[in-house]
Amino acid sequence: MAELRTFLEKCYADLNQWRSLREIYIVLGNESCDLDSAVSAIAYGFLLFKKNELENSMNQTVFPVLNVDRKHFPMRLEHCYLMNQLDINLEKLIFRSDINFEELIEAVNDMKITVKTYLVDHHVLSRNDDILRQTVCRIFDHRTLDEKNFCPGELRIEPVGSCATIISDEIFKEDFEIWNKDIAYLVYCTILMDTKGLRPKKGKTTALDMEIASKLERKFGFNKSNLYDKLKDLRCSTCHLTIDEMLIKDLKCSGSIAFSRIHVLAETFIAKDCAMDSLKEFCSKKKVSMIILIGSEANSKMKDMGLFFDTNNERFIRKFCQKLRENGMRDLPNILENFVVFKFEFQKLTRKEIIPIILNIYEELKTELTSH
Repeated sequence: MAELRTFLEKCYADLNQWRSLREIYIVLGNESCDLDSAVSAIAYGFLLFKKNELENSMNQTVFPVLNVDRKHFPMRLEHCYLMNQLDINLEKLIFRSDINFEELIEAVNDMKITVKTYLVDHHVLSRNDDILRQTVCRIFDHRTLDEKNFCPGELRIEPVGSCATIISDEIFKEDFEIWNKDIAYLVYCTILMDTKGLRPKKGKTTALDMEIASKLERKFGFNKSNLYDKLKDLRCSTCHLTIDEMLIKDLKCSGSIAFSRIHVLAETFIAKDCAMDSLKEFCSKKKVSMIILIGSEANSKMKDMGLFFDTNNERFIRKFCQKLRENGMRDLPNILENFVVFKFEFQKLTRKEIIPIILNIYEELKTELTSH
């Protein structure tokens, strides 16, 4: 049996007997569970496992957690495609819905076990995961540091194209051999995806991304050929998704706002039957007051952003839109009540860059309107 599959199946088996263990390492990706987040969790988990194996550590285990409900994973076609290529049993992966962090922390507080948490591809815990805050020891991320909300712990935050690049660099730095071809293939494919095929002209590729990809190509003979296009087509496919699944597939929540990346234009999404009802219901389920739809069209440079406000406060909506105009965006005529579409003036604007803009405006307006 392949070494990676053996590792993942051991982790899954250990999950059913975690109370008998002395020390648990949790490697947690972000709640969007995009390919970078999922693969970074598996790859860094494998690194920790190999270190423990070398030290003959007993009663320890690693839980690489894919931060999404098990039932929502199959809609991530590019993930499933890669896992199936490597003969990895999807049933033996650990998902967020499989693990009760409250019970783990209760055991920590009772001094029965030690839990160490490693965050990959994020450095701010969601409300769902914040109970782990006291256990976070190391963080790896490639987005700008949120100085107000970041978790304590040893930080490695670099503005590279992919968090998998950082994790790969950590593996290369070890003084004993950890790599196997399966792990290498997963991180290589992920770097390809996050850097748009390692094309510097696309603005997503840094020197470290290129260096790590080159090392993997030399070591394992990888050739990007048409691999990026295949994975991109899988990621962008929406024909198998319901409206609710489109909202959930690539979702991040921050406070009272949900950010959902969708692979159709927001202008197209809102025209679908029952789309508005789905947005209202989604706000209720997720306990958020706004949904930001970051839309893009497959094989096109066209992008837009849909804002759904779960409020009838016209003053708040009007001021919010004005702030976005001041940030270089232009809105289309209102399509529906409480839903506004903005076209991107800057094609390279990504969700990582949009989130702080939206959060800053939200906090600013909340303070301004509360004080009056």
